[in-house]
Amino acid sequence: LDPPHLSIEYRRGQLVFDGSTSSLAHEFTLSQLAEEAFGTHSATLKFRPLVIPPDSWQQITIALINAVAVTRTASVAAEGKSVEIYGITDDGAAWSNRLASLRAAIPSDVALHAEVVVIPQSPPLADLCVRTFSRSDNGKIGFKQSSAEIRTPSYATLDAIINLAYDCQGMTIAITGHSDSSGNEVFNQRLSLARAQSVAGYLARGGLAADRLLVTGAGSLFPVAENSNALGRRLNRRIEIQMLPTRRRAAL
Repeated sequence: LDPPHLSIEYRRGQLVFDGSTSSLAHEFTLSQLAEEAFGTHSATLKFRPLVIPPDSWQQITIALINAVAVTRTASVAAEGKSVEIYGITDDGAAWSNRLASLRAAIPSDVALHAEVVVIPQSPPLADLCVRTFSRSDNGKIGFKQSSAEIRTPSYATLDAIINLAYDCQGMTIAITGHSDSSGNEVFNQRLSLARAQSVAGYLARGGLAADRLLVTGAGSLFPVAENSNALGRRLNRRIEIQMLPTRRRAAL
């Protein structure tokens, strides 16, 4: 003779469900829904059978689980003639649809109070890392003349790259050495590769795993300025560093 009751707490991927069911079939349906939406490893389900269940209780409980499934965090309390749901979601369209289904499942004499805040969906971490890295000043790495020895003022730039790469685990760091077109192209290609390897060595000594580093020497194949003047040649002698998702490294 207990009144129907349902409470749901969904926090950090963990679901705690405490409520009454109208039958074993109803209990099985709720368990299946919880497993599909949240996974059995994250759900704690406690059921109590009702002696005299309301006609609409099964559809209300199903609609509530479906609604919570599109939130990032939620708290639900349903008892007697009231249903309350509070939470946060990053999928406003899905929440609107689930809320409409919930309203349709609740009888007119049951009060529904829903406060779910819609927040913008965060971009994937890989996109954030690529964007942040592209805005950083990572191209000003200097070397001693005709050498792969890194100049000391460049250490600060490389240390900043190491710090950012620590926060972007799983990303590949592509290091490409470039030269101007002066002199022998075979020497230019070897020097550009040696300089890229020198940068990779510094990053590895700073703690980055060697298998995250993709090293290439391009020689003078990809100039960014004219090689006919000193300024252009200086701009062409450079190290380009990119942060790439692992899937793009595989394609390369």
